[in-house]
Amino acid sequence: MMSLTTSLPYPFQILLVFILSMASITLLGRILSRPTKTKDRSRQLPPGPPGWPILGNLPELMMTRPRHKYVDIAMKGQKPDIACFNFAGTHAIIINSDETAREALKERDADFADRPNLFNMRTIGGNHKSMGNSPYGEQFMKMKRVITTEIMSVKTLNMLEAA
Repeated sequence: MMSLTTSLPYPFQILLVFILSMASITLLGRILSRPTKTKDRSRQLPPGPPGWPILGNLPELMMTRPRHKYVDIAMKGQKPDIACFNFAGTHAIIINSDETAREALKERDADFADRPNLFNMRTIGGNHKSMGNSPYGEQFMKMKRVITTEIMSVKTLNMLEAA
């Protein structure tokens, strides 16, 4: 009886081993970087429809046409103003009322203003030294103040327009 790797030509064997090892490393990295249960409980996500173990609510979303109708159907079933959907490990918070959206975006804007702390953004941005990917905080506010007063000032824009 021949195994899968011996029945394939040699270059495909190398490719198969490479793909399987990369998938294993990626899966191991995701498992190790996952927050612990104590950190997960402290986030207090809003309620949402139950999902599959790894895929979350992604299968239901993919089966519903048009896609945005799935969120409407799920929110009508629970009747919340805010709900959390899990799409393959990524949490999406859906706000369904004007009052809740106003509170989230106006009154509690600092809580929602932060960006995810990604390794590639730290590397590209020089450890968050650029405004585009800097986390919300004191450094971000300093950069925003400099950009709005110096770079985007009327004097600078008129000078650039004349050039």
